[in-house]
Amino acid sequence: MARFWDKAGRVLAYKRNSAVEAAKREALDRQLDFLVGQTQRYSSLLAKKLASEAAAAAQVAACSVAALESLRCRTSHSCCKTDWCCLPVTLMSHCRC
Repeated sequence: MARFWDKAGRVLAYKRNSAVEAAKREALDRQLDFLVGQTQRYSSLLAKKLASEAAAAAQVAACSVAALESLRCRTSHSCCKTDWCCLPVTLMSHCRC
């Protein structure tokens, strides 16, 4: 008779442990889903920010090139082989026309 109750106790312990493990697994799955969702949200926000910063940087670069083109020397000087020699000394220190 003691053997029967021992086996019954083991079955009950197994079922209890299985239920506890299932609850733990469910809680961990919910936590993982939350973390994945947060990661996706932050990733999309970061991607949008980087895209807008890249667009802004491209716009600044285009404006800078246009500004330099407007400063380009229209006459040729014998002292310099480039046509950028008319730029201010701070920008072009190799030529002092």
